[in-house]
Amino acid sequence: MVASAGNDGVCIGPGPFCAPSYPGAYTFVIGVQDAAGYSNNDQDGPIFSKYDNLLNYETTAPGTAIMSAVPNGGYRKLTGTSMSSPLLAGGVALCLQQNPDDSKELLFGNLINTAATFVDIEAAITVVPEPELRVLSALVLDTINGQNGNDFIEPNETIEIFPLVKNYWGPTEDVRVGIEFAEFEDQTKATILESEIAIGSISAYANLQDLTKSLKVEIAENVANNVNIKFNLKVWSGPDKEYLTSTEYVINVKNSVLLFGVISEDLTLYPDKEYLVSDNLIMSGDATLFIKPGVILKIADEKKINLFDTSRIEAVGKKDSLIVFRAENTYWAGIGFTSSNTNKSILEYVIYRDVNNRHIFPDADNLKLKNSVITGCYSFWLLRDTFITKYNNNISYHNNFYENKTIYLAMDGYSSKATISQFYSNYINNESRNSSSPSGIRFNYNKASFEKINIFNNVVSFSFYNNGSSEPFKAYLGSGYESKYRNVVKDALNDSDLPGLFNSDSISKTPYEEAHSIVWKVLVNGKDAQDEYDLMDPVGVGTHKFDIYFNREMDKTKPPQVSYGVREPYNQKIISEEGTWSADGKIYAVTHEVKIGAADGINRIRVQDARDLDWFDIPVEDSRFNMLVQSAGSASTGFLATAGLGEIALEWVEPSEDELEDVLGYNMYRYEAITDTTFTASQKINENLISGVTFEDFEVEEEVKYFYQYKILRTNFEETDFSTTVTTQPLTSKLGDSNGDFEVNVNDLLQNVDYILGSNPTPFIFNAADVNKDATINVLDISGTVDLILNPSSDKTATKGASSINYYSNDAVGDATFYWEGNDLYVTSEYEITGIQLAFDKDLKHTINEDLPNFEWLNYEQEGYKVTMMYSFGDVRLPAGKTKLFTKTSAAENLFNIDKAVVATTNGGKLTALYEDKTVLGIDAPEQGAVSKIFTVGPNPTAGLLNVFYYLPEQMDKVRMAAYDLQGKVIWTNDSFKNTSGQTNTAVDLSSLQNGIYFLVIDVVRSTEIKKREVKKIIIQK
Repeated sequence: MVASAGNDGVCIGPGPFCAPSYPGAYTFVIGVQDAAGYSNNDQDGPIFSKYDNLLNYETTAPGTAIMSAVPNGGYRKLTGTSMSSPLLAGGVALCLQQNPDDSKELLFGNLINTAATFVDIEAAITVVPEPELRVLSALVLDTINGQNGNDFIEPNETIEIFPLVKNYWGPTEDVRVGIEFAEFEDQTKATILESEIAIGSISAYANLQDLTKSLKVEIAENVANNVNIKFNLKVWSGPDKEYLTSTEYVINVKNSVLLFGVISEDLTLYPDKEYLVSDNLIMSGDATLFIKPGVILKIADEKKINLFDTSRIEAVGKKDSLIVFRAENTYWAGIGFTSSNTNKSILEYVIYRDVNNRHIFPDADNLKLKNSVITGCYSFWLLRDTFITKYNNNISYHNNFYENKTIYLAMDGYSSKATISQFYSNYINNESRNSSSPSGIRFNYNKASFEKINIFNNVVSFSFYNNGSSEPFKAYLGSGYESKYRNVVKDALNDSDLPGLFNSDSISKTPYEEAHSIVWKVLVNGKDAQDEYDLMDPVGVGTHKFDIYFNREMDKTKPPQVSYGVREPYNQKIISEEGTWSADGKIYAVTHEVKIGAADGINRIRVQDARDLDWFDIPVEDSRFNMLVQSAGSASTGFLATAGLGEIALEWVEPSEDELEDVLGYNMYRYEAITDTTFTASQKINENLISGVTFEDFEVEEEVKYFYQYKILRTNFEETDFSTTVTTQPLTSKLGDSNGDFEVNVNDLLQNVDYILGSNPTPFIFNAADVNKDATINVLDISGTVDLILNPSSDKTATKGASSINYYSNDAVGDATFYWEGNDLYVTSEYEITGIQLAFDKDLKHTINEDLPNFEWLNYEQEGYKVTMMYSFGDVRLPAGKTKLFTKTSAAENLFNIDKAVVATTNGGKLTALYEDKTVLGIDAPEQGAVSKIFTVGPNPTAGLLNVFYYLPEQMDKVRMAAYDLQGKVIWTNDSFKNTSGQTNTAVDLSSLQNGIYFLVIDVVRSTEIKKREVKKIIIQK
């Protein structure tokens, strides 16, 4: 299977802003990327992978400006890895055809190991494979010689290393692996006991690992904790070390100490060792557990640390060297602070996480909690009333409580002696462990135990179980407007089961600076994306300013990562531009360019990774700030709907490459209004993909308003969001109303004459002018329109395709025969004649018969002919019978044939024109309109000479034609063709090309923009 890597410019990873794209990343799929910057890419190459499941993109193939077939038999240059993958798939098919006995694994190796910038299919077919061996990873065991097998590599241990080898190409029968110290490594840290082993044979693109033989290394005594020892793992084939490769391999030594049981003496933990509470740990007597800054203390699942008797814990970190309490795997049971020692235990500059217990500080008494982070815990209470009320034995301030799952964040104190004991903390992004009863901070006793806290983005922030109004308390609830935060406050107003009422007298409109850093607000183009969302303009394609406000001075060396998206985790679009800090370090400003690829609709703004001067990272902000993105809509400001008679013409502007570079085509959608406020579902109305920037909708009815939107289809077959909406309804007009003014009069006759002369009158309602519905405009339509003026009829209201319209017939009612008598041209007919158009050689000169009735006469050139037209704006006729029309004044010996002719009779009727007893072809007005058109390219196949017929509505900069071979290489080009307005029939000489199949690309260019492109497949056959 071959699959594209994707078009988002993202590396496969792992790493920041990286992500694998499936299925191309799978090991059993040949992933293909392009070399251009838009392509997803494998940053460490097609062989190495940091993923355990060895994800890679194996190949690179061209995907930029690839000539491709498009619907309706055309061709276009398209860009995207969706162009790379079919190109490679064809190459893979050729490889398998030429080498049918090769395994799929050998195919992978041939493609990877013969490639340069791009894959080389010819080389992949003809190459003789050699082994290409790599060490991918290694299994390490510390169980030999009765060691503890705790998966920590510790001093004095002997470890076994079992390398995993992958062969990326040809097979080999004698694979050997070895180990040596890396260059410049201190070799006193370890001793290599077993440096080389043979592990067997390996086939193409296979893995090999022998778990019965191992390389052996003994770690030296007294190696410090968390020390890396660098080795090289080598792999080769045979005793002569053929195909040798080497991979750096790092062993991390843990000087780990296991803690469990009863400890009755003081114990100090140091950061140069790793500690694991492997079973329940009890501090007893008057023992103190001292924990130094930087210690990471892991606690085994469901195990607990208890402080009994008068024991205590003193864990005091530093802002740049926090102490971490965390689960070894999932959850631990917390610390039981049941000691009666009046000298408080201290947790300061601590990260306390992964606790699963009814209370995260069970039976807490005499605890000072300061400058700490409580996160990732699962509990009924975060801070129980007993914690808060213990006669002020417990104090908590400058803490962050975020991303926990709990019923109650805390409870106010129940004792009359309880006073404020919770200062300057953040309670943010906490979820409920039970959706039926989330309560936030519960007021039971109406004792305001909290001072200057920031609390928001929780399922519930406060609930009031006290009787009557609560005591006022100082808190910031995420917004300066009560309407924004009232839904996370539960009291008697919004919950009939609660007896208390929220007192908002002391609620702050701004966050407290004393608490650790949080996002205060986000301004988008000067508007608050929460409190002023209703006043914000939609965010379209272009540059926009984002101002991120924080509650306190921040560390300017660590800017926030700002992103946005329409779904969690709201990082579909990352703002990668570099921003600036304000002088006081409280505002981060960045200007961001929005492109069409952004998802339209309401986007949530996410802010993360900034930190304050106390080295506290902000809680992730992804709940409060939104903006309405209309990237596809704003980029489609040139979208126009033009009403016509029985049709609606739609036109839009192609996005620039800066806005979107992998456009495949467009789909048009339409809906209608049911009432003033309800609408039908939007339906796609084009049967085939629209390759240009125009579309005509003929399936319309009069007096119905239609709403149109389009989507851009990208080369990865994803659609953008909808464009802006345009609306109109078809014109309703009387038949003959060619100028669309809803009257049929002499102005319409003048409009028709202008159109026949090729003057491109605007507006021109073709379907109204074509009164006999023969899809041409000529003197028959003038005659019919005169009849409409002279004999108006109520049944000639035009709606295209409606059976009720009484069009004039386009069937001939008789004949009109033209012939020369000497230099005089005569016409004979049994019918009266009201109009004539005749096409001659352009050298004809003549004089009109002065005895004719008072007709209008016009002479003009069209398509190399001289056209003479006789018509009338009134009831003027040639009588039935024989009539002399004019006398030629050119040289007498020249015979001027009538090459084309149209003859009208009374009541808008048609007569068949005959000359020399043959029916003469009709005459149509020259092509005109606002859009360039390319009509015919032929003959095809050709010996080299082509005729190209095209129309330009106005003068262009150039008409350029280029021939491409099947590899997409330009082999012929010419841009000197006629570029003035009107129709052109030109000869294109491709006789210099060899026999074969080519693509002829015809571009109409103005102001460096391609206004029209047509691609034709040409066969040269000499």
